[in-house]
Amino acid sequence: MQDTLNRLLALLDTLEKVYRLLRGELENERAALTAANLADFLVARERKAALLNRLQELEDQRVRQTDQLAAALDLPPATVTVSRLVHHLPPAEAGRLKACGDRLTATLAQVGNLNGANRALIGASLGFVEGSLQVLQGLRRPTSIYHHNGRMHSMPCSGTLLADDY
Repeated sequence: MQDTLNRLLALLDTLEKVYRLLRGELENERAALTAANLADFLVARERKAALLNRLQELEDQRVRQTDQLAAALDLPPATVTVSRLVHHLPPAEAGRLKACGDRLTATLAQVGNLNGANRALIGASLGFVEGSLQVLQGLRRPTSIYHHNGRMHSMPCSGTLLADDY
């Protein structure tokens, strides 16, 4: 059982390190989005995709390791999680596993927050582009237009952005 636990702990440490790398790529992605730098965004997206593939492999290994540890403890594998395993281990091993799980949980929360912020930023950018295209195509009237004298004028629906009554 000790070898299985050590392998699981090493795997959880690796998972946490890869999630920290993912957090870094999400930060790079956010910086590229706010700077409107498409090249940097595409590089970050490609690196993020590679990290997500690696995380999927590690997650599959984690499920197998957890199932093996559950079997060694005579627990049903389908119901076992890292937090539940803590309750079935001696105090020293339980403390190591709990600390590792806590670090992983904190990193996952940071990744989730960054991912949500990036999703909102991308959504707002797409909404702005969609609205701009509709105005330019005459599908939606802007609420007002710029006049050559610097004032804003409300105009009938026309699809134009600038008044042409110079």
